[in-house]
Amino acid sequence: MNMTVRAAGIVLYRGTRPYEYLLMKANYPPYHWSPPKGHHDGNETDLQAAVREVEEESGYAPGDYEFNKHFRHEMHYVAHGRNKTVIYFMAELVKNKPPTLSKEHSDYQWVSLNEACELFKHHQMEDLYHAADVHLAMNVPSKECEQSELDFSDIPIASESKSREDKPQ
Repeated sequence: MNMTVRAAGIVLYRGTRPYEYLLMKANYPPYHWSPPKGHHDGNETDLQAAVREVEEESGYAPGDYEFNKHFRHEMHYVAHGRNKTVIYFMAELVKNKPPTLSKEHSDYQWVSLNEACELFKHHQMEDLYHAADVHLAMNVPSKECEQSELDFSDIPIASESKSREDKPQ
């Protein structure tokens, strides 16, 4: 039986248009670039898995970023002979500090949309980043969020009213 593997991650961005997106280079072949993401542990929700994986892989924790409550992107593909579903959320970096790489990654870059698409090996990643960039430019909910905003009540989120003095440019 070919069970579906489930993973989640967060597209982190900073600045204003043209935005910069965080990509991390895998420390294993084929050394691909992607946002921080990973598999669920136990009975985690997609959002819980995404938050944990981002903190493990980049050092960024809730409070370092603010979620975009109107963006969620789902992709499906086959990896290592197994069906895989990955859910991506999006968040803006609000603390101006570099990521801390885990042993899973050898490098990171903050890149423009065009630079990201040049680094990607799979068209679905390009589609994800084009959807994120359009969402940020147009402020229109992603197709998965058209009816309502996402519920982040079980995840600590940086205050909407806090000072933005340390926000990256």
